[in-house]
Amino acid sequence: MEWTEETQQRFAELRQRELAGPLGEAEQGELARLYAALEADEARYLGPTIERMGRVQQAADTELVARQTRNEELATLVQQQEQLIAEARAWLAQFERRRLLLQERYARLRRKAPPAASRS
Repeated sequence: MEWTEETQQRFAELRQRELAGPLGEAEQGELARLYAALEADEARYLGPTIERMGRVQQAADTELVARQTRNEELATLVQQQEQLIAEARAWLAQFERRRLLLQERYARLRRKAPPAASRS
């Protein structure tokens, strides 16, 4: 059914009368047919747009999942790098303690060394 100005006026009139009180059986049937025609027209006009929007939404959902997966992988990588840095700092601290111990031992040995003249 083609929705015309006359159809719109009749539809509005029937809806107004329905709000005012119950419609007769014939008018209820007519209003039901007009609702069905309106819904069919909306489906015909909006159907392609709704389908396109569904495809756009599906593509966005796919992109979101891909980005979330990438973000999780990046978060894992950052965590591993932070662990590596922590291990490197611990190793460096241990290295520095050992270097200081060796330096102190060397300094003690130099203090205990006999004078150069008494060696000969």
